[in-house]
Formats: sequence, C-alpha cells, structure tokens
Amino acid sequence: MRSAMFLAVAEGRLNPGAAASRVREFIAAHNRQYSKYVPHGGGVMQSLDQQVYDDGPMRLVDTVAHGLWD
Repeated sequence: MRSAMFLAVAEGRLNPGAAASRVREFIAAHNRQYSKYVPHGGGVMQSLDQQVYDDGPMRLVDTVAHGLWD
C-alpha cells in the first residue's frame, strides 16, 4: 500500500500533504487486489483454469474438493 502511495506521489496523482486524508482509498484498493480470504498464493487471486503442474493437464479447478459447490 505504501508503495502504491509513493508511486501516486511520483506520478502526481497524490499530493504528499493530502496522503493522510486519502489513505483509506489506498487501503481499499489494496484489499481489492490482495484479499485475505484467498487461501493460496499469498492473497493473490488465481485463475481456476491455470495448469497446476508442468508435466500434466491438471488444472486448479480439478483440485477443488469443497467450498465452491458444497
């Protein structure tokens, strides 16, 4: 989140004096991108169609045992 704020300052989208009043905006953007409810990948959403192993056709959706359809 801090790096996003520093980038916004460097790009001129955020005035350093207004950072304290806009911090909730950056927190919300961070939470949208890195949800704490995503169990794998450190909070990064993964595609269910991605291949799990390099040497086989198994996709991530094939490994789902419960939670989506129970």
